[in-house]
Amino acid sequence: MNKQHRLAYSTIKEVSQGKHGALNKLLAVVGVSRQAYYKGLKRKETAWEIRDRQLKERVQHWFTCHNQGIMVAASEPTS
Repeated sequence: MNKQHRLAYSTIKEVSQGKHGALNKLLAVVGVSRQAYYKGLKRKETAWEIRDRQLKERVQHWFTCHNQGIMVAASEPTS
């Protein structure tokens, strides 16, 4: 499940709390069946997705560190 679906499902869950009929209307607007919605809420992250997320975080970390190093070096006065 992609990030956009997770965000939509969590938002629908939050908005529809205690409101009779809100869940059905929100799911109709998004175009998702109730079965798919509940299946998506219970879904666990797969080993592949966990590894992919960890790699993305590592790449982002090193990218951020590398760019900060370049910016510091570029902002230092040259003689």
